[in-house]
Amino acid sequence: MKIKPFIFIVVLFFCLFVRIQASSPVTLIILHTSDLHGHLIQEGKFPGVARLGALFKNIREKYPNTLVLDAGDAVSGTPVSTIFKGTPVFEVMNEMGYDIGLLGNHEFDYGWKQIDHFKEMAKFPILCANVFDTENKGLGDGPFVIYNINGLMIGVIGVITEDLPNLITPNGNRDIKIASVEKAIKLYLPELQEQSDIIILLSHLGFKDDQKIARACKGIDIIIGGHSN
Repeated sequence: MKIKPFIFIVVLFFCLFVRIQASSPVTLIILHTSDLHGHLIQEGKFPGVARLGALFKNIREKYPNTLVLDAGDAVSGTPVSTIFKGTPVFEVMNEMGYDIGLLGNHEFDYGWKQIDHFKEMAKFPILCANVFDTENKGLGDGPFVIYNINGLMIGVIGVITEDLPNLITPNGNRDIKIASVEKAIKLYLPELQEQSDIIILLSHLGFKDDQKIARACKGIDIIIGGHSN
């Protein structure tokens, strides 16, 4: 069955103007991808990473305050990803200049221990606040990160769908633990609110669940989601 994942939902030239001082507005550009599924080459509806990387570079040259995010499922779906267990995808993402990534369900296709290799390879943090290994250690680089862009403090927290056990192979994934998305977000929100001017939820839940979380978790300013393809 052909996977039809990648939607470059944004060239989201999301210009967010936040006044750090009355006379000093800061412009933030957010670009994001999701559900890349290893489609590195331009083919059909897939633009290919060369074009995307050039786009990222051109926008960054024009707007230095640019944040590039990925909302999960970067791997699986093409031979180059499957044969080499996803690692070439992260090598390419490094060259493209991603700032933050997220664990999606397909990052578990090769067993959760392969995620350690992804984290070692990636030059950017791969987030997840609500999935843990057999020793209750978070499988992401952390639940959230905080960026300082020209005095604008940007908190980014990452979550993955609670339906994860039904979406992944049991081989290499037994006994991992999934926490409630809502509880995980609310656990870290006070700390994020204390340190951040803007809070971004990087989500691999799907659009309908993103809407539910938006209603349930007040204090999130932006939701950038994947999984709905």
